[in-house]
Amino acid sequence: MESFQSNFRREWKKYIVAAWMILMTAFFLNINLKINELISRTNAIESTMSSIEGIVSGSDYTLGNIETTLGKLEENVTVMSHKVKRLK
Repeated sequence: MESFQSNFRREWKKYIVAAWMILMTAFFLNINLKINELISRTNAIESTMSSIEGIVSGSDYTLGNIETTLGKLEENVTVMSHKVKRLK
């Protein structure tokens, strides 16, 4: 049986290629993990933004209703103030 050194001297290219493939596999797995982490963060941000948009649209609707109510109250106050001025 041949020794490891003599075998390595003859077939060093195969060992280098095998080591290169192992390193590239580890590198790509690391990149895959980072991409999955970025995807989960992006989904969390998207969810938060959707919630904020819902709150803002609800607030806009409420402010519109308040504006309409204030317009009606202003009309009533104007009518009441004209009536009070007539009474004086």
